[in-house]
Amino acid sequence: MNSNNYDYDEAKQLTALSLQKLIDTTEHLTHLSLNDRSALIEEISRVLPAGNVPSLVAAGLANLPGRTVSVAENRRNLSLLMQGMQTFLDKAVYQTFFVGPATILSAYQMLLTLAGKDLNESFPEGTWQFYVEFGLREDSGRHTCETNGFQKTLEQEGIKLSATDEMACWVTASAWLLDCYPVLLANEWIEHVRLQQIETLLVDHTISQRWLKLRPYTVPVGGPSIDFTDYRKSVFEEFCNNLLANVNPRLRKKIEDAWNDKQAVARRASEIVAYQHQLSIRATLQPAEHSDSRVPIDAKRLSIATIVNKRYYLVDLNNHLSLERARLEGAAITRDKPDVPASTLDKLLCVAHRRDQMPLRRGLPEYTKAELERLRLAPIILNWDQAPSEWPLVDIRGGRRGIGDQALTIFRASHSTVFDMSHIFFDGPWGMAVAEILTGQAIHFARQLVGVGKVGTLTGSHGLDFEAPPNFATQARKVQLAPEVSGETTLADLKLIQQVQGSLRRRNADLKLTVNDILILHRVLFNQKYQPSTELMVALRQLAASSDTKSAQAGHLALATLEESRNANPSLLIPIDATSVNPRERISPTTFRNPFNNLLQQHQTALTALETLDSASKFGKASAANSFGNARRDYFSTLYAFGQLLSRYKNVSLSGESISTTTIKLLAGLPSPVQRMLDSLPGTFDVVNDVVKGQEVFSNVGRVSVASSLTRFNTAKDDNEKKVLAWGIMTDAQGVMHISLRDARPHVIAMVNAKQEALARRMAQEYVDAFAITMNDYLEALLRISRAKTRGDI
Repeated sequence: MNSNNYDYDEAKQLTALSLQKLIDTTEHLTHLSLNDRSALIEEISRVLPAGNVPSLVAAGLANLPGRTVSVAENRRNLSLLMQGMQTFLDKAVYQTFFVGPATILSAYQMLLTLAGKDLNESFPEGTWQFYVEFGLREDSGRHTCETNGFQKTLEQEGIKLSATDEMACWVTASAWLLDCYPVLLANEWIEHVRLQQIETLLVDHTISQRWLKLRPYTVPVGGPSIDFTDYRKSVFEEFCNNLLANVNPRLRKKIEDAWNDKQAVARRASEIVAYQHQLSIRATLQPAEHSDSRVPIDAKRLSIATIVNKRYYLVDLNNHLSLERARLEGAAITRDKPDVPASTLDKLLCVAHRRDQMPLRRGLPEYTKAELERLRLAPIILNWDQAPSEWPLVDIRGGRRGIGDQALTIFRASHSTVFDMSHIFFDGPWGMAVAEILTGQAIHFARQLVGVGKVGTLTGSHGLDFEAPPNFATQARKVQLAPEVSGETTLADLKLIQQVQGSLRRRNADLKLTVNDILILHRVLFNQKYQPSTELMVALRQLAASSDTKSAQAGHLALATLEESRNANPSLLIPIDATSVNPRERISPTTFRNPFNNLLQQHQTALTALETLDSASKFGKASAANSFGNARRDYFSTLYAFGQLLSRYKNVSLSGESISTTTIKLLAGLPSPVQRMLDSLPGTFDVVNDVVKGQEVFSNVGRVSVASSLTRFNTAKDDNEKKVLAWGIMTDAQGVMHISLRDARPHVIAMVNAKQEALARRMAQEYVDAFAITMNDYLEALLRISRAKTRGDI
């Protein structure tokens, strides 16, 4: 491997030449046409300018027998490619060009194609699973949600428990989750696959949505005395039976025979086992330089960690944990009075880059290493040091949460419970479902403690001791993740969105914008509409004029951020739930950038024309009505195209297909601006290639079921430092839309370093508030335009 540094063009050219030489001298790589080979080589060289390293990897792949590549071989190759990027590119060029592990994984898939390997078989757990272990492993790659069902139920039912007994309920619920998780996963897999089959044969694509509204998260009070997993299964079977009750007997028999076919049953059993292995949380994460790997934990060694007074305590499960033993363990933990202060080692490790974890840990005393290994046997951490529920989710999850190796941390808050989840184990929708199920189980155990006596005594418990050498903090701070700030708002008006939806459909039956379409529509227009408040601008200008160099630089950077964003057309990474297509695929993201540059102008033109019509004299009415009608038709034609384009993006992304001639033909019926936009579409809709391009994550998990107690949601931000904003949107059971924003724009780190974090937070909060307020204003105007009646309406 060449150790010289190259600029981008030189490294790109060397990559292309070495790949072409490999193709020319290797007969069995000629399975592709000349044009296909040339296109692949050009794209690989553009995405992965790593000198001769890609050709070395391709040669190794070509020499492997068969059409599949093992997971271990994939990991080795990806690590080699990442190292090649760092070796061949000048550091400044590398930092400017490299946009995250998704770049490498995207190029690696092309190398697999070039070498004639089967992509699906080489990634048996799906590309997304492989990606999250490379690109969503940092502390910033976790997502957070909140429930208040436990606290509200105890209040409503008059259940008064001590803090220790409440902790016992959550510890026991966590133990139950670890024990029953394989069954929960099996139920989840069967629900998706079974409904997909029924939807296809009945040609009814509303069935899954109907189930989502009905599916239970707990056994109701007065319900059958069975475990929740059995109850969920019985409710689902009843749902399916009701679906098929009125179906033509011949079609019903066809559906049931297909489901009960012996080969189908055997295939499902094998696929469920694979799914359970893929998403098991009975595992710890092992960090390496370029990726994390899941290491299973033996059932006999599993434990749950609790944090009380900033110290970690382990509750060994020993295959089973009763509620009574959890009470005893909790009492012993709360009575412990350590005589040494709690260490900050865990907090430093948690926010250090995963690539630097092993070097940091190797420098620790042997005793501390042993203690950390004990902590790694706890997939779930329960932080019982209470935080105010009024805090933003980012601040609540900023409490002690392990060292980044666990699947889940549960935080006790004053009026709620917060769940912080690793994206390697949980995607947003599934993580939220698990949070609701866990909440239901904690309530179930709380009801069992009504009227019981005081807890007994147990031999004292001792917390883990994380001793760190004197220079550890200095080393750890050098490799910490860049800071971020956040904002949250509930100012968006869901009812107004729904009114706009209905009005547009009445105006044009084909204008079927979804709630998510409207949110994305406003996001792509928002930068042009946002006007920072006078107070904020005064504060930033004062900061820029500061005599302190760091403060002045931070102020100038913040002002530049606002100015640059004014006309920016954001590239949005939109996660799409792929479980209904294939549960193992988990997420199928797509990247969207608005191609309709005149949308806001069309909106303003139509609004101005409407105002002119409203104020026109009797003699000018006809002309004004004609002008307004034309303006509205042009505007709504573009809105229709916008919605259609988003729909096609989603469909293509879920199908896993490329932008082929067939797809282009599908788009042919759209207006000419879409045709001109085709040149800017991604070359493929590969699940990872899309991840490369987005500047912002825009994740709307939709409205929760009417029985849900979920209240807030924060989306994950992947390890790509070019991802500067992460929008998380959830609508609760009462119809209140919660919007959160994680802000990692360049000015944030400068402001934090200048001790101006409060101002950075204020900036983020104003931005997310303005997003909601301006959306309401925009939709009010759109509703007026839609509802206006003129002679000759179409």
